[in-house]
Amino acid sequence: MVHHRGIEDTEKSGNDSKLDRQALELFFGLTACFAAMAYLPIVRSGSLKALGGLALLLLMWSPGLAGIITAGLMFRSFRPLGVGGNSKLIFWAVLCLLLPVAYTLVIYPTLAVFGLVSLGKDHSVSYFVFVFWPTLLTSLGEELGWRGFAAPVMGRVLGFRLGQTSLRVIWFIFHLPALLLTDYGKSPHMVFGNAMFLISVVALSIFLGWARERSDSVWPCAFFHASHNLIFLHLFDPMKLQNASSTWLVGEQGLLLALVLAPLGVYAFFASRKPRQS
Repeated sequence: MVHHRGIEDTEKSGNDSKLDRQALELFFGLTACFAAMAYLPIVRSGSLKALGGLALLLLMWSPGLAGIITAGLMFRSFRPLGVGGNSKLIFWAVLCLLLPVAYTLVIYPTLAVFGLVSLGKDHSVSYFVFVFWPTLLTSLGEELGWRGFAAPVMGRVLGFRLGQTSLRVIWFIFHLPALLLTDYGKSPHMVFGNAMFLISVVALSIFLGWARERSDSVWPCAFFHASHNLIFLHLFDPMKLQNASSTWLVGEQGLLLALVLAPLGVYAFFASRKPRQS
């Protein structure tokens, strides 16, 4: 009896692994199709504002839509997306919401103090509350797909580290047409800027994958993404550069963001060794 139970468990594990691999094939295929549809008008116009911003919305929701469809078709449930709540959610959501605020306030005011940049105008608290929600809506599209659906499945198929390594490369490729062919890649130093972006994406993908695993939820990842886009990009990034050296430092293709995100990725990489506590 014990022998037969072991065979059944092995067969079940093999079937689960096969289902996960098929799910990933469907997910990445759908993501590529949706992203291609969005990139067509974006690349033609050279701007992320193509079609009044609708193309960008579709682009950001490409992985999210793919994740929703794949979860429904392959697993007959939306639970694999990690949209439910649990006792760990508040801690991780607050942490991920505040981290981008922290590193943004380290980078840009410091540059302003040294006269390298001139910051934009101040905004009221109500501005952040009002703008945060639409920013969260667009960020949720990416995170539902990459971290909500794909990260756990790739972790089961390849293991956490190899799964996140693969996913972060795919996430970078997802951004590559925008970086090379549109106004999104604003760095005048193309090779250096894209190298810094790759480092940032690699580190962030590891950290967000770890946060997804430890929190059992996609919401902390979505909060991090929304907070970064709102604070780092929309509030501080539209600024005046007062020095030519600033072009090497600022923005998502700058050295400083890579330097602050790299420790997050390294910490998450080694923390993933520790046993997960229930």
